[in-house]
Amino acid sequence: SGEVSPVSKHQELPSPAAPEVLRGISAVIVANGFGSSIGQTHGLQVVETQSLRQENAIGLVCNFKRSNGSAERNVRSFSMAAQFYMPLFMKLLASTGAELENMVYTKGQASHYFVMTPTH
Repeated sequence: SGEVSPVSKHQELPSPAAPEVLRGISAVIVANGFGSSIGQTHGLQVVETQSLRQENAIGLVCNFKRSNGSAERNVRSFSMAAQFYMPLFMKLLASTGAELENMVYTKGQASHYFVMTPTH
């Protein structure tokens, strides 16, 4: 239905209710933990794996559609670990507050793919 019933005077919600349908959305970012049902609610399938230890399974994954413009031709894939690029990671921490263990970027045929793992 898409309509949200009004909240009574006695109820207090921490934030507005999420819409039932998302149109024209390129990304959905949530931060409500491993038990999140947001993806399933919108047709995304959850795949659990036993290949990673749970304490090491935290990371930020970003995919961006390629525009195939001239600026993309010179962009190269990379993989950086803080232990080998300490000055760069310290600059990142100082300028953004992000304390990362590593960053990986791959340019695929259809998208740009980033994975960043925060320090535990």
